[in-house]
Amino acid sequence: MSELGKRGNLGVVNGVVKTAYADGEGGLIIKTETQLDDFIDHTKAQYNQRSEKTGWGDTPYDAKNKIASLPLEIIETLNVMGIMRGFHITDQKALKSG
Repeated sequence: MSELGKRGNLGVVNGVVKTAYADGEGGLIIKTETQLDDFIDHTKAQYNQRSEKTGWGDTPYDAKNKIASLPLEIIETLNVMGIMRGFHITDQKALKSG
């Protein structure tokens, strides 16, 4: 395959940057990257709203227990890596180690 040639930025939506590349053989490759700056700031704010004074909820889905939301692109990557299956974490140790 020939060297990839950049075609152009397709735009940024919700922190997801899409760029099109020519594959050198008449095809097109779309590269997707997630900008995590806004996500990290949002996650920190969510975590800081949770207070030890309020305690934890009794059920896993109690709003008191929420400390973060993951963008779908990250969930897709974790599924490919085998750390998640759908929206369920299957490998806690791998998730924590990053």
